Parts: sequence; structure tokens; C-alpha cells
Amino acid sequence: MEDIPAVATNCRDVYFKDMKPVVSIVLVFSLLIIAAGCGSGSPRFAQSEETRKESTSRDTSVRFSRELQQAAREERREDDVKVEVASVESRIVHPTRQETRLLQEILRHIGTPYRLGGTGSDGIDCSAYISTVFRNSMNIELPRSTIEQYRMGRRVQMSERKFGDLIFFNTTGQNPSHVGIYIGDNLFAHASVSNGVTISSLESTYFQRRVTAVRRVMD
Repeated sequence: MEDIPAVATNCRDVYFKDMKPVVSIVLVFSLLIIAAGCGSGSPRFAQSEETRKESTSRDTSVRFSRELQQAAREERREDDVKVEVASVESRIVHPTRQETRLLQEILRHIGTPYRLGGTGSDGIDCSAYISTVFRNSMNIELPRSTIEQYRMGRRVQMSERKFGDLIFFNTTGQNPSHVGIYIGDNLFAHASVSNGVTISSLESTYFQRRVTAVRRVMD
């Protein structure tokens, strides 16, 4: 009977000795599961990434909104040359058939309100207006954004501008941030942040200070 405790102790030692590899394997699998849970495929990580992107997009929208509001205030204050839209056609001397088609499409949208990201009659932004006019009148497809339109065609000197050229401006501190279509006699059509689609003059203090480039996208 005195040997029984010794036997029990030996059995316990053998048991725990045999269990060590099992414990190690369980521990390794547990660590792998935890690591997988923190990986890029986990819902928690994906949600965090999505939240980060939404936050960045929201911050960018707020920044653009503030920049546009500032641009609208400056335009209202500094645009000191007003153009009578009704007189525009009479100021274009001997337009070609191509120019007439383009001008008709330009004037068709006059009065459409400005809306950042808008593409229709309920609201349109400057680059969408440009692409719409060229597509409908000239069957020319231009990119959707001002920066992409800036890369189209070829650059020409301001003194060599002609009907149909794209006129680019820096209105927010980012160049280019605004675009219009030159129609002659120092006039250009654009979707103004303060007036919607309208005709403005390059002789205006506001636009004269901010014009940066002219590009030709049709011959």
C-alpha cells in the first residue's frame, strides 16, 4: 500500500509529459486564429478601412465646399464687367457653321444653376458643362474633370486664343480649378459658382487675375 502514492505520482508525471505537445499545438492554433482575426480580410479591419476612406472623402468634400464658397464670394465682389447675354450672338462676327452649332449649344444651357458634381439641367459644374457642350454640338468627348480636360489638346498663347478654345483659371488655389469656352470678343461661357451657366468677360478683374492657360481641343 505504501507504493501506491509513488505509482500515482509517476502516472501524473507521464500524463502531463504526454500532454505538453498537445498544449503546444493548441497554443499555436490559438495564436494563428487571433492573427487571422487581425488580418486585412477580417470584417473589423475592413470596416476600419472603409470608415477611414469615408472620413477622408468627407473631409475633402468639406474642403472643396469651403473653397467654392470663398471663390463665389470673390467672384461676386471682383467680377466688375457684366455681360448682356442677349447681345452675345451679335458680338460674334461671321461665325462658321461649326462655331454656330457650338454657340447654340452654349446658349441653350444659360441659366442652369451651378452644382458641384452636377451634370444636368437641375445643376451642373464647370467641367460637366464643357463636356456636355462639346459632346452635343461637336461630337467630341472630353474628360469629366477640369484637370483631365487641361491635359487635352494643345496649349496656345493667350494672344492666339480663338472661338472654341478652353480657358483655364485658378480660382481656389489649385491650378486649374475652373474652365470655360472662349467664344470671341474677350467673352467665354462657363458654369459660374455664383451665377450658374453664363457668359463672362476676360476683361473682368476677377477672371483677368486668375486666367492661367488656353488649350485647343478642336481645329
